[in-house]
Amino acid sequence: MNLLTRSLFIVLFGLISSFSFAQTASTGIEGKVLTQFLLPAEAATVRLLNHPDSALIAATICDKNGFFEFKGVKPGNYFIAVSKVGYKRFYTVKYQVAANNNIKASEIKLIPLTHQLKEVSIISKKEFIEVRSDKTILNVDRSIVSAGSSVLDVLNTAPGVKVVGNEVLFKGGQKALIAINGKTVLLSGEQLADMLKSYQSSMVSQVELIANPSAKYDASGGGVINIILKRSRDEGFRINVSESFAIGEKYKLNTTTNLNYRHKKLNLFGSYTYAESEIPRVWNTHRNVYLNNTITHYDVKYNSTTLTKGHSFNAGGDISITPKQNIGFLFHGFVNSVGIDKDNTTIIKNNGTVDSSIITTGFIDRNIDNLNYNIN
Repeated sequence: MNLLTRSLFIVLFGLISSFSFAQTASTGIEGKVLTQFLLPAEAATVRLLNHPDSALIAATICDKNGFFEFKGVKPGNYFIAVSKVGYKRFYTVKYQVAANNNIKASEIKLIPLTHQLKEVSIISKKEFIEVRSDKTILNVDRSIVSAGSSVLDVLNTAPGVKVVGNEVLFKGGQKALIAINGKTVLLSGEQLADMLKSYQSSMVSQVELIANPSAKYDASGGGVINIILKRSRDEGFRINVSESFAIGEKYKLNTTTNLNYRHKKLNLFGSYTYAESEIPRVWNTHRNVYLNNTITHYDVKYNSTTLTKGHSFNAGGDISITPKQNIGFLFHGFVNSVGIDKDNTTIIKNNGTVDSSIITTGFIDRNIDNLNYNIN
C-alpha cells in the first residue's frame, strides 16, 4: 500500500472518529417536571435508569423552571425515576434512545403524598441525592446501585459532574478540587483517577458537591467534591465487613472491612478494601475510502483485557477539645497493579482484494501506589 493511501487513511479515520464522537455527545433525553399545581418542581431528583435491570446511569436535579437534561446518553433502553420530598416517586415509560437522537420526554406531573391518620410517626429516610442551599449531597451508602462501584464510577453519575479521561469536571466543565473528609487531596491527572478508582463505594458515606466553596478551599473556580469516609458515631468498637461480586463475560469483586472505636471524646477509625476486576474491551470498525475509482476498505479489530488488583486503606482519629474544636489525623493510600493484554488487527482491501494486513500485540504492566497523610 503506497504512502499516499496510508496518509489519507490516517486523516480520514481521525475526522470520522471526531465526527462520530460529536454525534454521540448530542444524544440525550430532556424533559420537565411539575407539581400538582402545575408549578415547576425545582430541585426534584431525576435519575436515568437502564431498562430492564434498573442500573443507575446518571442523575441530575431540575432547575428553577423544572427542566432536566441528560447529555451524551449511549444508545439503548432507559426509563426515568423522579423523586421530591412530599411527593410520590414517579416512574416513566421506557424510552428507546437511538444514535444521534435527542428525546424529549413527556411532561411529568408529581402526585403529593396525602395521609389522614390520628397518630403520625415520622421516619426520616435519606434520598440518594439531597439538595441544600450550599451543596448537593450524594448519600452513597443509601444507594443499592452504587454497591461494587468505585468512587470514580459514583462521580460519573453525579449531577453536574463529568469524568473525561483522567479529569473530574464540575461546575461548567472546570476541573474540580477533590477533598477527603474536608482535607484537600494533592493529586491530579492520572494519579487522582487511580486513587478514585481504588476507593470503593463501600468505604464512603457521602459525597458533597460544593459549587461555591468557602475560603477553606482553594478551588480556583472549579468547585469542590468532598468525599466523606464512613465512621460510626456509636460508643464502643464496631466492625463491618461487606463483599460484592459481579460476573459477566469477565468478573469484578471487592471486599471491604470498616473499623471504628469511639470512647467519649476519642474516635479512631480505619478501613481496608481489596478489589479485583478483569474487564474486556472489543472495538470493531469498518471504513471505506473512495479515491481514483478505487475502493479501499479498512477492517480494524481491537481486543484487550485489563486485569486490575488493588489494595486501598485509610486510618484516622480525632479528639474533641470543645464542641467546635478537635485535633485529628488522616492517613490514606492505595497500592494497585494493572495489566493490559491487547491485540490489534487491521486488514486493508482494494476493490475487495486484500492488499495488506497489520497485526500488533502488546502487554502493559503497571504498578501504582500512593500514600497521603494530613494532620489538623
